[in-house]
Amino acid sequence: MIIAERQSLRGPALRPRGPRVAAGDIARLAGHASPAYDGAALARAVRLFGGNERMLSTPLNALPPPSPTQGRAALSRLFGLDRPGHCFTMEPHRWSVFHEPQITGGLVHFLSDGPAARCQARTLALLRAAFRCAGRSCERLERQDIAHALAEAELRLDNGARIDILVELGFDDGSCAGAVIEAKFGADLSANQLQCYQHHSEERAGWCPEDTVLLVIAPHPRDLCAKVLADNSEWTVQSWWTLLDAFERELSPADDCEDFARFRRTIWERAYR
Repeated sequence: MIIAERQSLRGPALRPRGPRVAAGDIARLAGHASPAYDGAALARAVRLFGGNERMLSTPLNALPPPSPTQGRAALSRLFGLDRPGHCFTMEPHRWSVFHEPQITGGLVHFLSDGPAARCQARTLALLRAAFRCAGRSCERLERQDIAHALAEAELRLDNGARIDILVELGFDDGSCAGAVIEAKFGADLSANQLQCYQHHSEERAGWCPEDTVLLVIAPHPRDLCAKVLADNSEWTVQSWWTLLDAFERELSPADDCEDFARFRRTIWERAYR
């Protein structure tokens, strides 16, 4: 009885499937003749198709391969590699994999590092890139009466939420142009975070919707929650590719440095490695 109970716990016994193979069947395989191929038929096929290479090739194989210089020229046009100091000329930081707060904090560090004129120029370049990502005109940013430039990372709000990146240009008349950027590197959007950030932008002194960009950035925007995005139509969703490429084109080489270029290349590496 104990043996029967143990067998029931193990479940039904496994049995081989398919027909049984007898020892005589295996022995008879030794005398099995392989199928013969008609050499004359193969020769006729070769004559018909014009040789083995043509039989196995496609019309694409007849096209001459593009020269390496053509490939480099295409990449140069695509990324604007003719710009002096482009970040693709630098090696990324490979000693660590940076997390989202390190990326946002590092980017804001470079926006805020150095003389006021350089900080203003870098912040303006990122703001122009954000406006372009949102399909907005940069005419408002052409004003010459810029009073201050501000960039903040992980900006804590009263309810404990944190804005990843906030950039602001203030003008002499007290008005501002700004962008709120939600940066993603694989994590999804939560249900109410975008409404919270938008409310902060609406209540912020000097900000108005006409001069404000709300931007969600992710390596592959299609991976983000479609319902959250549909419920927040005021936000524009773009890829890191689009934002970084626009920023690279807006940033003047005179306001750049090797460390900043290396860090931007590291963001590319983090988003698309």
